[in-house]
Amino acid sequence: MNKEEKRKEFLEALKRITNHMNWCKIKVDPEDQEEIGDSRIQYDYVAWKTEDDSIVDKIHEIEGLDQLSLIEKILIVHCMVCEHFVFDEFCYFLGKYDREKNICTIDQKYGRNPNSRWIEERKKHNRRICFELSRYFAFRMKQLTNEECDIFLVSDEYESHYATGIICDDFMITIDCDDFVKGEDLNRAKLGLEIKGITIVNDEKDIVKKAVDKFNLNRKPKKEFEKEIMEDFEKNGEYEWMNILLSKTKNAGNDGVFKYIKPILELKGYEPKKIWLKVGDKYIQTLYIAWNMNYIIINSLGVELISSRKFFDNIQDGLYLPNKNRSEIAKEIVYYG
Repeated sequence: MNKEEKRKEFLEALKRITNHMNWCKIKVDPEDQEEIGDSRIQYDYVAWKTEDDSIVDKIHEIEGLDQLSLIEKILIVHCMVCEHFVFDEFCYFLGKYDREKNICTIDQKYGRNPNSRWIEERKKHNRRICFELSRYFAFRMKQLTNEECDIFLVSDEYESHYATGIICDDFMITIDCDDFVKGEDLNRAKLGLEIKGITIVNDEKDIVKKAVDKFNLNRKPKKEFEKEIMEDFEKNGEYEWMNILLSKTKNAGNDGVFKYIKPILELKGYEPKKIWLKVGDKYIQTLYIAWNMNYIIINSLGVELISSRKFFDNIQDGLYLPNKNRSEIAKEIVYYG
């Protein structure tokens, strides 16, 4: 079976898998200059080649790299990519909900089909979104596998989300760094949690399942992580515990801090809410809770106890942006990356 037939088989198999994204398109690297005869298979908007070599040396320093199986290499590189980048939370200001299509997406200039200025600006930091993460992982795996498999991107009908697809002789999978339903591996990898972003499309010999299970033996289930956090609560005062909680999640970035700390605080009876802290021309996703007639503010920068007066003064002065007002500010924002 040739490459095109395999891809068609892959797309048909995706229809039988329960997945919230409804993957139905394949995107290939435009630099490959392939002949394409299926409307569901298209060139991606930009070439995948990247000048960011941040993890390349680390990949080649992996002990016994040449002896690793293909799926072992995939899992290791997937985690390295997830550990290196953080989610660009500023895209929460750029997203628009389409009620008719029931999707939330952003303008294609923000990562899906970026201009040269966006590409240059992205070189200055490690914030990324799904389109960029999927391309980066796909490009690095193509370099590593030497045409051992077919690597491409998958998207839904409206191209609101990208993941990476891989077809090999023995299995077919999708890999998603930023699957919000399963709990993004972009955050899970940094916290030492089990990897959940691999979706098996075909794996008759259980090669992928066994490899993922083995890989996750050295990682924690989310429930175990939360249990340890609760044990910290029993041993420390509340404010000290919040600092410990932040220390265990802050390397996931502001988006990871919010997504992991919020449900833990809720389990302890707090009522955490979202507010945005303005830092320069950006806004940082921040948690706040009422605490003894004051407020506690938590984000990756730290845990801060402030008076009620200062809290509301900060809102009045524009230092804090209530989440409900985000859409108004978004109308004024031009984001270059």
